[in-house]
Amino acid sequence: MNKLCLMISFKSVNNKWHRLFSNFSIHLLTGIPEHQPFLAHKELAVLFWLRLYCPLARILFRIDEDILLDTFLLLNHLEHHINLKNKDGIYGWFRFNKAVLRSGPWAVTKREYKRDTYPPYTLNTAYLFSNESCQRLIDAANHPKQHLVPINDAYITGILRDLAKIPYYTFRNLEYTTSDYNGLLCNTEFASRSRLLICASKLQKGLRGDPYEYYDVWNILLKKYNHQY
Repeated sequence: MNKLCLMISFKSVNNKWHRLFSNFSIHLLTGIPEHQPFLAHKELAVLFWLRLYCPLARILFRIDEDILLDTFLLLNHLEHHINLKNKDGIYGWFRFNKAVLRSGPWAVTKREYKRDTYPPYTLNTAYLFSNESCQRLIDAANHPKQHLVPINDAYITGILRDLAKIPYYTFRNLEYTTSDYNGLLCNTEFASRSRLLICASKLQKGLRGDPYEYYDVWNILLKKYNHQY
């Protein structure tokens, strides 16, 4: 039986959640606080866990829990547009020439990272990579001359990727929306945009929206691709 594993913080766990998730073959992993300085630790823990328990999974897709995904579009893109045997690397939507902030909540010290700009790194919302690249990221994290940087997206898919010499590729012909997107709701967006892969949910936008948003979007996608649930 397939089992989904979620890594969540201490404050999110109680007996009610354990009972609920056990009914859906979901296993809870706890132990990392949900605070900005620990996000990079959590990302590294996930990489280690994937290599330890999913060594035969050839393709890995990392996505935030509050992001809505067109699974059918992702599978189609994997089949027709991505060949990890020929072009192994990290696939996502990359940012370039981002300055390293030295003050404020996202501050990074010179000791943690000396350069003034980050290497290209992808939006942490969602990205795709191979199990081999996963191991290379872990090896880079164990490099004795590098320090853990608390900005998890820049650290994992930028600094470690650059240190491991892993190529990066931008998703071709795939679109996304994020929490700062002021457009329509996800159910309307998925229905009208054929290349939309991910959409920020109401939860990700900080709204107390309809708890059935995930079901609504899933039903729209099933209808869109003529699938029956």
